[in-house]
Amino acid sequence: MYEIRKKFKVEYAHQLSTAFSKACSDSIHGHSAEIEVFVKVRNLNCDGMCIDFGEINAIIGEYIKSWDHSLVMPDSFSEDYLNMLRAHNKNLKIVNYNPTAENIAKDIFYIINPLLSGKRGSVSKVIFHETDSGYASYWED
Repeated sequence: MYEIRKKFKVEYAHQLSTAFSKACSDSIHGHSAEIEVFVKVRNLNCDGMCIDFGEINAIIGEYIKSWDHSLVMPDSFSEDYLNMLRAHNKNLKIVNYNPTAENIAKDIFYIINPLLSGKRGSVSKVIFHETDSGYASYWED
């Protein structure tokens, strides 16, 4: 097996519905995040590659860009609060989970895996770096 990694950088903000750190659930706050996408293949293509990094970008780049300068909010917040946010944010992502690094990594994995699978290999793992010192990974066994 071969595996490659493509890294993307995004700026995003979120508010958690629940968290140990009250600052994370009491207010909207932002992060400079890195998203690492790992793609595995059994055999290299005729160019001696798993998949060209440019092809990965062509396939999932627009989706990854949708996270840049986004506000990610859980759908568990009140409709009034979410409607106020909708009125003032063009890149609002309302998700059906608490938008932790772990849940975001899983969400990204399940959205991009079908996009890349069949093209060349499959996504083996997604790492979502919420900060320079903290990240979460998601992969399937």
